[in-house]
Amino acid sequence: MRRTLLIKLNGDEKPTEWLWLDEKGKISQGWQQGELSTLSMPEKNYDVFVLVPTRDVLITAAEVPNLAESKLRKAVPFAIEEQLSQPIDQLHFAIGTVGKNKLLPVLVTSHDCMQGWMTTIPIEMQHNLRTFMPSVLLTPWQKDEWTVCVTDNEILVRTDYLAGFSTDSNQLITLLKRQLEIGLKPKSIRVINHTSTPIGDELSDSFDVEVEETAVSSQLLTTLSHQVIGLPINLLQGDYQTRQREVTVKKLRLSATIVAAVLLVFLSLMSITKYAVLSYENNQLQKQMNTVYKEIFPKATTVVNPRRRIERLLIEMKENQQDSGFLRLMAHIAPTIISQKNVTIQRLSYDQTQLNLQIHVNDFLALDQFVTAIRKTGVVAEQRSATKSDKEIEARIIVKEA
Repeated sequence: MRRTLLIKLNGDEKPTEWLWLDEKGKISQGWQQGELSTLSMPEKNYDVFVLVPTRDVLITAAEVPNLAESKLRKAVPFAIEEQLSQPIDQLHFAIGTVGKNKLLPVLVTSHDCMQGWMTTIPIEMQHNLRTFMPSVLLTPWQKDEWTVCVTDNEILVRTDYLAGFSTDSNQLITLLKRQLEIGLKPKSIRVINHTSTPIGDELSDSFDVEVEETAVSSQLLTTLSHQVIGLPINLLQGDYQTRQREVTVKKLRLSATIVAAVLLVFLSLMSITKYAVLSYENNQLQKQMNTVYKEIFPKATTVVNPRRRIERLLIEMKENQQDSGFLRLMAHIAPTIISQKNVTIQRLSYDQTQLNLQIHVNDFLALDQFVTAIRKTGVVAEQRSATKSDKEIEARIIVKEA
């Protein structure tokens, strides 16, 4: 196991939380919250595990025949269609492994949620993504036991290895009773309370089971971090699977290396010819410079250091002009935009100090490469949004001077 950055996305504009785990799964850097863009990252040898809001994920199971994985993925949406609140084409489905109960674990969330979560993760972290999963599946759990994790913002309830939900204090008793009505009854309920308000007595009065409540002062993410090893299921499947993106990146890097080697050989073979050509072009440029010099300084009788004198004149003219941030930004990024064959500029505008680019790209990899290429020109580039359609991704990029 490599170093792990465990991230908890909370939604509703609440701050993102994170902490670092060492190679043994122990906390090496404690709980923090804020913007992920402010986080200082190592260059390599780390994995990123992301916990997403449980309320945005349907955790269920499907009874399906024994099929190949490709056919199984196509069958799952129709097997659980009655549980879905949105059209199938708007939803993303992730599957686990069929258990002893012959049921296939399934996670369901919307493409809008997945894309929103993906854009929350900075580009430099995305190639190290390993897991997206609902927070509730990392709460401590034992067989025949329900676990209730209580915080000020939400309550996570895990009722089985691959079952659970998110609620609040007003709905907790009602939802637990509903679980009992469908035939699920634990031998005990374990409460891990991260607040100052006990709920154990209320649960004991409502249910004929043993209730054990533990008050903890640490953050919920600290509690969840102890369950990272052996995660049961992963939302990063299908269009969001990172492994294929890594393979693609490796192939691109290999192709770039081969092209660079071929180019180096070609340049070596052409060096003598190129030297002669450049010498000829240099003479022609010198003649053109002398001609331009006489046009700019018609009263000059001799050509004295033309390059330096013209440069001095340009500097004087530039100092008399108003500063143009738009032109400077375009001068930086225009060659990069032209060189990106997989990027289409839909809209370009300039607002005070920033350049707004509305682009279309083929996939998330092309988007990552484009933003990285822009940054290498010496400007600041931020990805503000990315929306995936059937064939392409529409994204908004903000470019500022460094």
